[in-house]
Amino acid sequence: MSYYEDLKIEKNASQVEIKQAFRKLSLKFHPDKPAGDAEKFKCINEAYQTLGDEKKRRMYDMHGKMEGGMSSRMNPMEHIFRQQSFNDLGGNGIFKMFFNGMPMPMDGDMGPVFQGGGNPFINLQRDRKPSPIQKSIEITLQAAFEGMTYPLLIERTVTSQGMRKIEKETVYIDIPQGVDDNEIVVVPKKGNIIMEQQGDIKLYIKIKNETLFQRLGIHLIYNKEITLKEALTNFVTEFEHINGKKYKLDHSGRAIIKPGQETKIQGLGMTRGNNTGSLIVRFQIIFPKSLTEQQKKTLGEIL
Repeated sequence: MSYYEDLKIEKNASQVEIKQAFRKLSLKFHPDKPAGDAEKFKCINEAYQTLGDEKKRRMYDMHGKMEGGMSSRMNPMEHIFRQQSFNDLGGNGIFKMFFNGMPMPMDGDMGPVFQGGGNPFINLQRDRKPSPIQKSIEITLQAAFEGMTYPLLIERTVTSQGMRKIEKETVYIDIPQGVDDNEIVVVPKKGNIIMEQQGDIKLYIKIKNETLFQRLGIHLIYNKEITLKEALTNFVTEFEHINGKKYKLDHSGRAIIKPGQETKIQGLGMTRGNNTGSLIVRFQIIFPKSLTEQQKKTLGEIL
């Protein structure tokens, strides 16, 4: 079956028709679909990789189907040697087929055809994006609050023309403000390279919190302990925020604070994009372990 038959199109189909046919069939036969077919999907994708490229398509139209019923996916080199011997072609005839009548290279220089420099006909292998390079890093809650640029040393595998080498590079990755624990930051086209196809880097973020604050989405929670006396009367206290600045909590002349009561301060939470959360101050009241008889009597008279 030819690539045109795989995509159910005519041989004179335009690039737009080829793309439309590929999209329709790939959606129908995708392995993740209920009626998917992995083998058909593979054939469809292989056909599109060739027919969707004008240069590859021309080579396929010239050499992809030969007499004798050879499959369009058979190596054209193999067909030449199956159909005729070297002598049948008349000495240099086989080279004339390759070079279209041009003089045959001399002095042992057979050019890219016989030196592995590339296939003169068509590359029937699908272009595949390399698997991503996966790394994990740990940052502080302060770094997540502010955002940062993280220098990451990677080892990248580069494969081309059958050759493989390892490259080392320090990639500077932007960690956005408000990044969350277990979030994945994807850095496109900085990963492994296979035949000019470049993969990505996947960076898994772990956040280490050694502060007095807890995170709740884009909000921050600050648990503030106060005495029973402070809860019943008033107090002024100061605390240092995760941003390094100091803020004052003034509860002078206000109502009694109940256990678990919260005060919300807008704009002091985490920032994510255009959104900034709040700082939620949650009061924890520390009760006395014991009272004297006189204290009990006094409280009884007051309350």
